[in-house]
Amino acid sequence: MENDFKTNEKISFYRKKQNVRKKLAQKGILHKEGVNSYDGYTYFTESQYKELFTELFSEAGLDFETSILEVYERPGSDNQKVGRRIKMSVVVTDGDTGFNEEKSIFGEALDRGDKALNKAYTSAVKYYLANNWLVATGDDPEK
Repeated sequence: MENDFKTNEKISFYRKKQNVRKKLAQKGILHKEGVNSYDGYTYFTESQYKELFTELFSEAGLDFETSILEVYERPGSDNQKVGRRIKMSVVVTDGDTGFNEEKSIFGEALDRGDKALNKAYTSAVKYYLANNWLVATGDDPEK
């Protein structure tokens, strides 16, 4: 009986994930609002990800949590001396059943000052959301 309950929790969770992906697909290619004028590119901002997934996860009854597990120093570059690499845990939980999925992710960044850790965190979260939830922003890494 317990296995049936766990199976039902898992099915509920994956249906909610599928619904989130369907809603993302319906939105089509999302407009990138961030502009990096120094390096000349546009990007989907942290606030865009937060707004998008707060809406989608709230509607689906999913909760999203992160925690930093490890922080590593990494070599910087000539003009960005501070480097950080982090290992994080991401947990997505079904608010109705309590079933959750946990994944480990990594992020890394360079900075001229004290923001390398924050940038590594943001990078890891954005990468997780973009690639695990299939966020379409029109990027083509092969170009």
